[in-house]
Amino acid sequence: MLSQTFSQTSGLRHGSESAYWRAKPDYTEALGSFGTTLVEASYADDQRLQFDHYLTYRHDGAALNDLLEFDIKSVAVADEFSLTRQCMAEAIYYEARSESSWGQMAVAEVVMNRVKDYRYPDSVCEVVYQGSERRTGCQFSFTCDGSMNSPPQGRLWQKSQIVANHVLMDLNKPRTRGATHYHATYVDPVWNSGLIKTNHIGEHIFYRFPRGGEWAVARARVQHRLGQVAPGMSALQTSADQQATKPMLLKAATSASQPAETSVIVSYGNGSETAFSDTYLSDY
Repeated sequence: MLSQTFSQTSGLRHGSESAYWRAKPDYTEALGSFGTTLVEASYADDQRLQFDHYLTYRHDGAALNDLLEFDIKSVAVADEFSLTRQCMAEAIYYEARSESSWGQMAVAEVVMNRVKDYRYPDSVCEVVYQGSERRTGCQFSFTCDGSMNSPPQGRLWQKSQIVANHVLMDLNKPRTRGATHYHATYVDPVWNSGLIKTNHIGEHIFYRFPRGGEWAVARARVQHRLGQVAPGMSALQTSADQQATKPMLLKAATSASQPAETSVIVSYGNGSETAFSDTYLSDY
C-alpha cells in the first residue's frame, strides 16, 4: 500500500500543479501525519527540482518510521512541528511570496541560520516573531506593520507551506552561505555596512556577521556610515511613502564618559533594528 501510494504520487512532480493539488488529499493521510509526503510533493509546482534516489530513500524511511514508531508522544511532537511550520510558512509568505522557489528557500534559510546562531532565539517561531511587540523593533516587518491583517491564502500560501516543510526537513541545498540578514535589492539600509555580503538571490541581498579579521573592515564601513549622520540628530524623519525604502534613525547618542564611543540604533523598513557602536563591533 505504502509503496504503491508513493509510486503513484511521486509521478505528480511531472504533472500540472492543479493535478497535484487535486490528488494531494488522497495520499496525505495514507503516508502519515508528519509531512512524509513533502519529499516528493514539495516541488510539484517547480519542475526544475527533481528528486534523486537519496531523497526517495529518505521519504520511504520517514514514512515507515511514522507507521512503526508511533506513540502518544508523537502527538505532541506533531503539534510542535505544525506550529513551527506555521511560523516558517508565514515568514515565507509575507516576506517572499512573489519570489521564486529559490528565493523563498533562501528567506527560510535565514530563519534557520538565526535559530542556530547564539545571538538569536533557538526556535523558529521565536526568531520570526522576535520584537513583534514593538512597532519599530520587529525583525521581520510583517509581524508588526499590519501585514497580517490580510490572512495568507490561495496558491501562494499553499506553496509557502510546502517550502517551509522542505526547509524544516533539511532537504534544501544551502544557498545563502550562512546569511542571517537580508534586504530587498532596491534599498540600502544602514545596518548592512556592519555585515558581510554573501549572495544575491532574486529580489534579496543576503548578509552574515563578520568573522575574524573581517570585523576591522566592518568597523571601518560602519564608522563611515555613521559619519554621514549629523551630530546631535535624535531622529531622522521620512515621509510616509519613503519609510519602506529608507532607514530611520531612532537614536544617536554620544557617551559623556567615553566621548569616542558613539552608539546608534537604526530601524529599517523591513522591521530590523540594529545597534552599532565601537564597543559592539569590538566584541567579536
